[in-house]
Amino acid sequence: MNVTCNMEKNERRAYYVIGAVLIVGALLGFSKFFAILLGLGLIVEAYLGWCCIPYLMNKFSKNQSGPGPGTGTP
Repeated sequence: MNVTCNMEKNERRAYYVIGAVLIVGALLGFSKFFAILLGLGLIVEAYLGWCCIPYLMNKFSKNQSGPGPGTGTP
């Protein structure tokens, strides 16, 4: 799998901040397991500059049989 940067710098900064806040919140006692995993995931995505959501959306849309909604073909 080829990983290329598909995030803007502002998005990457937002992921860093949100990830750090979630990890700090987890260390203070807010649902630790979930928050740490989510925070680490966001920080890794920010570091790589690659978000899995557009990749997954593209992959699932290619697996559909027939035209998608709004394509104008019956």
